[in-house]
Order: sequence, then structure tokens, then C-alpha cells
Amino acid sequence: MKVIKKDGRLQEFDRKKIEIAIARSGEKKHARRIAQKVERRLRGRNEVPTSVIRDLVIAELQACKECKAENFANFRKAIRQLSSRDEYLENRIRDLVGKNGVVEGVYGGFRITVKKPDEFDYCGVLMEILKTSKFSVNIEMREGLLVINAR
Repeated sequence: MKVIKKDGRLQEFDRKKIEIAIARSGEKKHARRIAQKVERRLRGRNEVPTSVIRDLVIAELQACKECKAENFANFRKAIRQLSSRDEYLENRIRDLVGKNGVVEGVYGGFRITVKKPDEFDYCGVLMEILKTSKFSVNIEMREGLLVINAR
């Protein structure tokens, strides 16, 4: 099953991401069970928007007598606010990278895979990332391609 991200990208469904988000919201004890229930409710779908997943998680948390659904809702709201502030940076990075690489959003940052090393603006991209002082940068070679992780 594919997840339709807010920006329209498709990503493979990963129940572990739901578990992590629930645990970070303060419901570690119930994270696995709730993520499994959400996954079962989504079975049979080819694609699902992130908003539907979020709503199912909140519904399961509300159904759980021991859980505090408002913790998760507040946590997701804070993440969305941080994400919208980072949108400018990610768009700026996408402009700098252009057709010379691929920018993928990853939890807490993004990954850049350099496709055309001779035309890639390394200085511009790295300076833009480092200006924020929010991210730590890791650069590595994967399958013959340079990959820049900013988290």
C-alpha cells in the first residue's frame, strides 16, 4: 500500500512510523497495538492519504480507555508547525538541486541523492542547510551515488 504524502509524493506504508509517532506522543505502552489496528483497518487499499492514517490513529487512541488522544493530536500539530517552517528550506534546496539530484523528505529532515555530480551545486546546497544550524549533515556513498542526509 502507498501513502499519499501532503506534498503529493507516494511512499510505501510503514507501520513502524505510526508506532514511533504514537510512542513519541507519550503512549509507548499502546503504540504497537494501535499501529497494528490501524494497519488492519487500511488493508485492501492501494493508496491512502496521511490525513486518513492520522484520523484512524486518533480514533484508536480515543477508543483506548487508558490512552490520551489529545497527546497525539497535540504532538502531530507541533510536528506540522515545524514542517511548515521547514517547507521554505526544502523548497530552496529543491531549487538548488534542480535536475542534478533528488530531494526526499525524511522524518526530521531530508535526503539528497546527487545524480549529476559535475553539475551539482555542492556549496550552495550545503551552505543553505548549514545556515539553519538545525540539521546535522551526513554525506556518504550508496551504490555509486553521493547521498546527503540532513536531520
